[in-house]
Amino acid sequence: MIGCIGVLALIAPGVLVGLYLHSWTWGIGIAAALLAIVGAIIVYKRQHRLTPGKWAVQLEKHLLGTEGPYDWKEATTRPFADAKLESLRVRIAQDYKALDTLEKKEAFRKIVEALKRGEIA
Repeated sequence: MIGCIGVLALIAPGVLVGLYLHSWTWGIGIAAALLAIVGAIIVYKRQHRLTPGKWAVQLEKHLLGTEGPYDWKEATTRPFADAKLESLRVRIAQDYKALDTLEKKEAFRKIVEALKRGEIA
């Protein structure tokens, strides 16, 4: 996501400080701190910040068959910060990718409706 140039841009300030202060301890420390900060931001941004209702709208497209080519992947691969939604996401991704039976379709519809009401199934 960051790329080679991004990593170099994060390490360069530490190298410059290390050269200026003649102390590689400061250089390595600054570079490590910058990498840790950027890593924490990436992990935070990667998690869904959706409400159950908004997530239900994304999942409903799969139920209705109106989703785009990447909608299912977008709705089911990014982890949630909320533990209950995360466990539901894992279950949905495994069990409901193919809605090939009426029982699966009905169970998935009930989950989507519960999410719309703000409940977590």
